[in-house]
This record gives sequence, C-alpha cells and structure tokens, in this order.
Amino acid sequence: MTGSEQDRVQAIYDEFAKTYDEHYGSQAFQEEDTDLFKILSPWVKGKVLDLGCGTGLTLSYNNISADQVPWAQNSKLNF
Repeated sequence: MTGSEQDRVQAIYDEFAKTYDEHYGSQAFQEEDTDLFKILSPWVKGKVLDLGCGTGLTLSYNNISADQVPWAQNSKLNF
C-alpha cells in the first residue's frame, strides 16, 4: 500500500471511529454479537487475542471483565 493509500484508509477509519460505539452499541448489534459469543464459546480454550477489537464496547455485554483484558485495566471503560 502506498503512502497516499494508507492515508486514505486511515482517514476512513478515523472518521468511523467517531461513531464506532454508536454504531456497534445498537440493540440489534449487541444481540447478534452476544449470540456469536455463545456459539463460539465452547471452542474457546484459554486466552483469545482480538485484534482490531475497537473500543472494547462488546466486552461489557459479553460478560468479560476488565481484569481479563490487560489494556482495559488502565482505560476509561466502564465494565
């Protein structure tokens, strides 16, 4: 990816970040995400690395506590 392409992609993500929690905080998304966690949880053994996990919004409604997420312990997220 060239510098200008990277700048364009970064600008798109920066703009979307402003409303990330609004978009993914909707009831419909929470229900879908919670269902997905339920489906996948039998196969999860040990730690899971979620890259690109956004603001951590989904952690709170999927019963994941801040002590399970090292970066969240020092964040302003309310679990």
